[in-house]
Amino acid sequence: MNALFHGFRHYVDFRGRDTRSQFWGFVIATHLIGMILLLPMMMSMVDCYKAMLQDPAMMDVLGRALESVADHDAFTRILEEEYMPQAEQFAENYYAGSATAFSPAFFGAILGAAWGAAILLPTAATTVRRLRDAGQSPWWALGPVAALLPVAAVSYAGMLVSLVTLVFCCLSSAKREPEQKPA
Repeated sequence: MNALFHGFRHYVDFRGRDTRSQFWGFVIATHLIGMILLLPMMMSMVDCYKAMLQDPAMMDVLGRALESVADHDAFTRILEEEYMPQAEQFAENYYAGSATAFSPAFFGAILGAAWGAAILLPTAATTVRRLRDAGQSPWWALGPVAALLPVAAVSYAGMLVSLVTLVFCCLSSAKREPEQKPA
């Protein structure tokens, strides 16, 4: 818990260093909190999918699609033209008929989005400090940003850089050069 508080206390401090335990404590704590906040939305989606699996019309279309797996074109056509529109309509009807204006799914989505926005800057600062402590360039922290770009080549490169950044964050602390005092 101290790592979480440390990350939020230094949320705009991109200088200095964070140890592995500080970094991973912050990352694990923020991810656990995010999963808890998204739990109502995930439970609502699971309930919707359970209801969908009990609908004979949905199961008929899905069964026909699975029977045609060998024929890629037929499988794709059934999924795109029949199953997806029917699934979208089912989900709309399910949520319109069983949910209030402020359903648990809505609250979960709002809480998850708010949490994601709240941890964006502290996560970036913690990552930069961790990279610096591992003896790597803090610029590696931009990998996840490139992974979000819509250009495929840049996005794939960004994912690769994100994996490299993850590996760098796992490294032990680099030896620090002793500071020389002026004579």
